[in-house]
Amino acid sequence: MDPTILAKFPVHVEPKPIVSVELTGRPVAILGRSHELVGTVINAVDPTAVWTSSDENILTVDEYGVVTGLSLGNATITCASLEEPDKVATLDIEVKEAVVISSPNFEVVSKKSIQLSAISNVTDDDTVVWSISDDTLATIDETGLVIASNPGDVVITASSAYDPTLYANYELHIRPEVEVHISGEAKAIV
Repeated sequence: MDPTILAKFPVHVEPKPIVSVELTGRPVAILGRSHELVGTVINAVDPTAVWTSSDENILTVDEYGVVTGLSLGNATITCASLEEPDKVATLDIEVKEAVVISSPNFEVVSKKSIQLSAISNVTDDDTVVWSISDDTLATIDETGLVIASNPGDVVITASSAYDPTLYANYELHIRPEVEVHISGEAKAIV
């Protein structure tokens, strides 16, 4: 073989794909409930994702990206590539109550009304459905307006329209009307 003979062969070198991580999911978790996030490791030979929470007292995450709200507050979930741990995606999540009722007062006088309001954090477009424990004492309409009719105590419930098993209760005391009777002689001062 003659060492002066050269052969040329075209060589095509593929650049190594850049590994990246994508993380999607709802940035709100419900206290005591779980939901799944979607983490994707892109262009890795091993597409395994590693999940961590910045505060496991508030929000935990398992190996599949399922988060569980343990206490009210905020935590950051990180999804990292097992193959290249510096490739990460994060999502800030706030843990909230499922349904929250607000009102200016915890009591009302019989024959008067009080306006309640509530918000559901179950889904981004959820609404609440109102109910009352004793409609002989008071009624409530779809807007949260309570009309008291008789003295006593009632429990008002605002339930998630999306998931009625998630709700908040509000205890309302209905006081009797106070009648003022004046007896005796009336005198006019001139």
